[in-house]
Amino acid sequence: MPHLALGKIDILQIDVKENQLQAEVVLDSKGVFMVLIASRDGSIVHKRFVQFQDGENLLHLPIHDLERGNYVLSLLKGNHTAKRYFSH
Repeated sequence: MPHLALGKIDILQIDVKENQLQAEVVLDSKGVFMVLIASRDGSIVHKRFVQFQDGENLLHLPIHDLERGNYVLSLLKGNHTAKRYFSH
């Protein structure tokens, strides 16, 4: 659990169902984060910016274009990162 100047950020859980990823994200402070999905070799397969509120947030991402395999979901703001691995 990285601690940022803006507060705590954590990806508590990731659920993958059919063509959608749902992640539970908890923040101490609201902010805009870059959301990345990368393959285990580091290739970025999805990128977008998302506004999160303080407290609990649910992130929904379409993953219909992802091949079966192992991935990492990353949330980035400045040089701070939270990561969680998942399989599809």
